[in-house]
Amino acid sequence: MRRISLVVMSTTVLAALAACTTAPPPAPPAPASSVPTTTAPPAPAKLGSATEFVTAVNEGMRSKKTAAITAELQSGEGITPTKATGQVRFDGDDRVSTSTISATPEGRATILLLAGENFIQSPNTAKQNPDKPWKRLAPPGKYGETSADLVLATTAAEETHPTLRIDWLRTSGTLEGAAEEVVDGVPTIRYTITVDLAKVLKSVASANNLQLKAQLEHDINSGKTSVKHEVWVQAGNVPLRWRTTAPGPDKKPLSSTTTFQDWGKPVELTAPPADKTITEKR
Repeated sequence: MRRISLVVMSTTVLAALAACTTAPPPAPPAPASSVPTTTAPPAPAKLGSATEFVTAVNEGMRSKKTAAITAELQSGEGITPTKATGQVRFDGDDRVSTSTISATPEGRATILLLAGENFIQSPNTAKQNPDKPWKRLAPPGKYGETSADLVLATTAAEETHPTLRIDWLRTSGTLEGAAEEVVDGVPTIRYTITVDLAKVLKSVASANNLQLKAQLEHDINSGKTSVKHEVWVQAGNVPLRWRTTAPGPDKKPLSSTTTFQDWGKPVELTAPPADKTITEKR
């Protein structure tokens, strides 16, 4: 702001000016603004463990039920990040439905993971069946065996929607820190939780999920032994931003950052039209 310097006049000059001029009446006070001022609600109380974090955030998300997301996935240094958008809905009884729309070099891909049914539409499925571009994916088998398309779909959805793996933070995570931080004007608590994939592997092995067990073993043998989660939690114990970081095949970090908007606003998550859908055979 520019400062206006005031010139101090002598008493004689001021008296002469007063004799020649009449002082204007004081300006009326400015009217009060009719626009209400709003402030972001304060950040929630800090949580003391990974278990407390999962419990509180799960309750917060299920209370709000829905949100929209944007995500950016960085798969290596010098590689253009993949960007995605989507929606999430908590359907109750631990069921979560998500949509993920990502841009690929070949075109746009859409993944729908609904409670009980999974669908994918991509340039490849549209090329194979122009009249029925959607594919209903076969569900996992008794021991978690899945088709290649379902593996790709669930992996992409989990990278975009880290809430799908939030229970790993409870069973295999360690709270490394919690600090207040303002993000885009919103007070939050930033939590850092590291998930030990060897602990995840033990729990998966006991559940007889052979497909996930094989994937985790591959990751661990490749040097991906842990995943760091940084979660910025706002009022109501819902996430505002969620970043995951893990070592990649070249030992350089792979990361994904998901930003949540519009908690509590309705979303559209429905199965595609039946006449536009084919069913995958196992």
